[in-house]
Formats: sequence, C-alpha cells, structure tokens
Amino acid sequence: DPESAGEPPSDRLDEIGRVERELARMQEEVRGSLRSRARLVALGEAVPPDELEPLGEMSRTLLRDAMAAFLDRDMDLAADVIHGDEAVDSEYYRTFRALVRKTEVEPEHAEATAHLQFIAKNFERIADQATNISEQLQFARSGSFPMDRNPAKEI
Repeated sequence: DPESAGEPPSDRLDEIGRVERELARMQEEVRGSLRSRARLVALGEAVPPDELEPLGEMSRTLLRDAMAAFLDRDMDLAADVIHGDEAVDSEYYRTFRALVRKTEVEPEHAEATAHLQFIAKNFERIADQATNISEQLQFARSGSFPMDRNPAKEI
C-alpha cells in the first residue's frame, strides 16, 4: 500500500504532477527573461527597469501565495490568487502601453523596449501559471473550476 509506505495518495500525486508542469513552464519564462536581461545589459540599459518592478512584484506574490495555498490546501488563499490575476493583467496592459509610448518617444531604444516587453509578458505568464495552480487546487477539492470557468473552453 503506497500510503502506508509514506507516499501521498494517487489523487495528490496527480495534483503534484500538474503543479510540476506549471513550474516547468514558469522556468521557461524565467529563462526567456534572463536572455532578454542579458541583451538589455549588452545594450547598456538599466536593469531592472522601474517600468517592470510592480508587475514583477505582483507576479512573485501570486506565485508565493499559489505555492502556499497548494502546500497548505488553503482554499481561501487559492481564491485570492485567482482574483489577484486580474490585477496582474491590468498592470501588464498598463506596462505594455507605457512601453509602446516609450518606443514612440525614444525610437532609438526600440530594441531595448522590445526586450522589456518580453520580460513583462513573462511576468504576466508566471502569474497566469500561478493562477492555474490555484485553479487546479480548487478543482481537485470541489470538482469544478472556480467561478464556473472551464479553462478548456478558453482554448
């Protein structure tokens, strides 16, 4: 019996596998951001730029909270992560518009601004993946996706 041997039950193993896949996706986002950061350094740009700080902090918070919710099976914290993703999306679009304006005003920095945009999108995707972890936790506990949302319908 796996449970008596100290292994989690199979449904928990499935949850762990889904979280592991989300973390692997996040790892790719981080790698992409590091490549863009290296290019920014090569271009002589300030790293990290002030434009990305709020978005990065919000994404980091959602990831930390999603992992805490998963480990503690905290449904309230999972719900907070899911609702927090909307704020990250709003901040991402604000950042995107600011970077577009920066390109218009300083076209000589267009390449650097493009790399900032890549990093911003990676932060936004990390927040989405943290949200996926919280949604998967809610689904595992309740059998339905939060707010009657079925991610399969969004594809």
